[in-house]
Amino acid sequence: MHARLRFTLTEVLELADHAMVAGTHADPVDDEPAGPALLLFADDGVYLLSNGRPQLPPAAGQPATSGVRAVFAHGLGAGTPWLDQVPALGGADDLLAALPLQEPADRRLIDQLRTAVRLGNDTLTLSITGGQLILITSGPTTRSRKGPGAGRN
Repeated sequence: MHARLRFTLTEVLELADHAMVAGTHADPVDDEPAGPALLLFADDGVYLLSNGRPQLPPAAGQPATSGVRAVFAHGLGAGTPWLDQVPALGGADDLLAALPLQEPADRRLIDQLRTAVRLGNDTLTLSITGGQLILITSGPTTRSRKGPGAGRN
């Protein structure tokens, strides 16, 4: 299985910050540690949620099908037919994964997300290969800077 899911980074950081300050959290997924995390779902679209309780209300303009704030993968919003989601997920027929925000201890995900936004990155890409999640942040696709090093993150 191989899939690439792209999300708007600033919206993902809002969810992550919510999870970090929430008083309680949803139960861990599988063997993930307890505590703040982002939850990746595929059912009515492919999206991320905070595991913090209480959940954030839907964002302005968010599809009315969800009663909580969700950040949908680009091109896989609410109402995306399931048969269109499966190829985007690399053939998986369902998906639920947790992204712990305080892991790994030496380079916490929450710190990586905050730094990426501060550096001007605008996209979070989740690459799913063989059951492993790899997170990549990237900046705008067009750069106004010229000269040596232009376009490098």
